[in-house]
Amino acid sequence: RDKVYKPVVIPHDHMPRLGQEFVLLDDVHEFYNEYAKKVGFSVRINSSRKSHRGEIVRKEYVCSKEGATTKEVVEKKRRCSKVREGCKAKLAVVKSKSGTYVVSVFEEDHNHPLTTPRRVHLLRSHRNVSEVKRSLTHQLAAANIPIHQQISVLELQGGGIQNIGCLGKDLYNDETKSKNKVKGHDADMLLEHFQLEKEKNSAFTFTIESDNENRITHCFWADATSRRGYNSFGDVVVFDTTYNTNKYGMIFAPFIGVNNHGQTTVFACSFLSDETTESFVWLFEQFKKAMPGDLPKMIITDQDPAITKAISETLPNTFHRDDFDRNWLEIIEKGKLRDNAWLKSVFEIRSKWVPAYVNHVFSAGMSSSQRAESYHFFFKRYVSKKNSLLDFMIRFNRALNHQRHEELNANHADINEKPTLKLPLKMEKQMVSLYTREIFYKFQDELWDSLQHKIELVKEDAHHCVYKVVNQNEDDDVHEVLFDKTLDFASCICKKFESKGIPCKHILAYFHRKQFTYLPDQYILKRWTKSARCDKVIGDGGLEIEDCFQNSILMRRTALFQLASNVIDKAVISEEASKILMDDFENSLRKIKSVVSQDPKAMEKNKCTDQHVLNDPLVVRAKGCGKRLKKRKEKARAKDKNRRCHGCGKIGQSHDKRNCPMLKNR
Repeated sequence: RDKVYKPVVIPHDHMPRLGQEFVLLDDVHEFYNEYAKKVGFSVRINSSRKSHRGEIVRKEYVCSKEGATTKEVVEKKRRCSKVREGCKAKLAVVKSKSGTYVVSVFEEDHNHPLTTPRRVHLLRSHRNVSEVKRSLTHQLAAANIPIHQQISVLELQGGGIQNIGCLGKDLYNDETKSKNKVKGHDADMLLEHFQLEKEKNSAFTFTIESDNENRITHCFWADATSRRGYNSFGDVVVFDTTYNTNKYGMIFAPFIGVNNHGQTTVFACSFLSDETTESFVWLFEQFKKAMPGDLPKMIITDQDPAITKAISETLPNTFHRDDFDRNWLEIIEKGKLRDNAWLKSVFEIRSKWVPAYVNHVFSAGMSSSQRAESYHFFFKRYVSKKNSLLDFMIRFNRALNHQRHEELNANHADINEKPTLKLPLKMEKQMVSLYTREIFYKFQDELWDSLQHKIELVKEDAHHCVYKVVNQNEDDDVHEVLFDKTLDFASCICKKFESKGIPCKHILAYFHRKQFTYLPDQYILKRWTKSARCDKVIGDGGLEIEDCFQNSILMRRTALFQLASNVIDKAVISEEASKILMDDFENSLRKIKSVVSQDPKAMEKNKCTDQHVLNDPLVVRAKGCGKRLKKRKEKARAKDKNRRCHGCGKIGQSHDKRNCPMLKNR
């Protein structure tokens, strides 16, 4: 006779009984599962019966060890164990005439040992990845925290690994399930993400292009903060492409610039399926439509013929900074000077002397696309080539928020920290109140160095004055300052003010000579001041572009968690206070369940969109994707490294069983 295992004695109100009534089937499952957790077994649904109207009129819940394994044992790589032992413990409910569900069958005894309280959290029905936990793990994944480390976070939060409510493999399975759930819907979810952003703030703009199969080929977007930033700092734009940011191999192409703190700021972003002139023309046209204010004075790119041609078509009046490299190569080719050692050495140090030919155009101190390359390096810490388009957006927004927080931190420092003044000059006091800290320090260095220069008039006519400015410590450091009497404007041959927007030490030396107390307004660029972002920005249709922030599930979770933590910290020191809090939590939980069950937004949260608009993009191979195409022989050699000979059993051999030396010698 089989041994019978009696459950432990538990309070009567937690014990199922015949005739017990429930309003919903979910209440039945929750009650029986809680009972199972206290007793020490796992629950699963065994069967259900429906009426002719499709209503469930009977449902049976059993111990997970009910029944027996009937499938034949098949040899598999993954070993599976038998868990069913023919246990008869169960609970069944039937629907009454009043519409409630009544317990009609309850079998209490088990034919197997029950699990101890220390191990009950390992049973399947007592493990669950809740919606809040899922939201948190998704956010941790967006921070590039792997699942095995996420478990540590949940363990600390729950006060022990047994209190997490799930295991690591449950998180892995949930991740796989989430990916399978959205498979084939990535493009639609990206579109939905953009539409939601547009609902939050009408100043968010995006454009998606697709081919004749409705597959995404081009995508452009810019939020309100980026568009406002362009209005203040869009005089110089850096454009560059990068790769390996998503699983489709689409090229990521951001437009970036520099803000009033000298930090990188993003104006707009895009995905492209190719790098043709047509694609770049489309992209630059979208950029022009989306950005408020004037077109950029300068655009800096790498040397790409397709980009160069597209810029000449769409931004003909914008100075393009890669012109020098292209023209240099043309001259070298025409003159057949490719092997000239001196020209090669001069070209290597071109960054030191080329600016002399382009410094008449404002570049905000940027001389190449190196800022874009450093931004890509920063940005790729957040994304990977395994990301879906939606995953990319989540990680991209996180990187963007970190970048914008650096600007917020710099603004905070400008308000609360005053730089130390070096000189008893009113001009220095004037500019410390106007410039941001980063720019003021650059101006202060120029002002300090200007005192080491002497200036003398060398030429004057009805319209101009020419001054020679000499460094008193270095006689060969000589510059010329030209003063235009008509324009009432002084300029230096170093062109620092024209290219960087900060008066050079030579012009400041001229101001000392003329006994200027304050820096004239025409030498103060607003883009470098603390008030650079203060202007109202008007977009298409005359509407103001404003920043707007919306709450998310994680923000609500953070606020609730902080409040709950504060309450718990105060209640835990008193047994009476802890009991009061437990009672309040249980009452709140019942009310919340009722509210959530009737909330259409909560019910729709996990549903995938039914409307299929776009297809996922094809995987593209960009010229900078980093993977080299292998020849046939190279592939064969790589295959040989993993080949196993079924004669000798060795791996990585060039022979097989037919010509195995070991078999031949037998």
